[in-house]
Amino acid sequence: MEEIKRHISDFLNFIEKPSDKGKYELLEKHLSTIYSKVLNLQNSFERSTGELKSIDYIELRKRIQINFQELGFYHIILNADEITAEPELAIGDAIDDLTDIVKDLKKEVMSLSDKETFLWQLHFKFIAHFKEHLVSLMYYLNEFKG
Repeated sequence: MEEIKRHISDFLNFIEKPSDKGKYELLEKHLSTIYSKVLNLQNSFERSTGELKSIDYIELRKRIQINFQELGFYHIILNADEITAEPELAIGDAIDDLTDIVKDLKKEVMSLSDKETFLWQLHFKFIAHFKEHLVSLMYYLNEFKG
């Protein structure tokens, strides 16, 4: 648990004060580390009933947008597993993706001190919400020319 908490803490500190040199490569590395660590968690935790703290999305988004202002919108292919001549597209928002990931991790997971509750909530939030944002953001960063 301490190792994954350290990785998340490093990521959150980076989001607050990113360096200008190689900022987006570092962001991609942080995201891939978190993805790997959470994906490899064993889902054998007791269901958590702990109170989750929340954070104001709009204020968080404003702070992230200042630090990562080059990020923008991108295409998402809906139903990517269905091969068609004209796939259905949607618009993704890299700032929203990053804000949702940070929101889930910062207050709703990192504020938890009990090991089982922390691991359960981290795994649950990953599967239920921020995994999709993380994967989409990493795809965008792979194509990003900022």
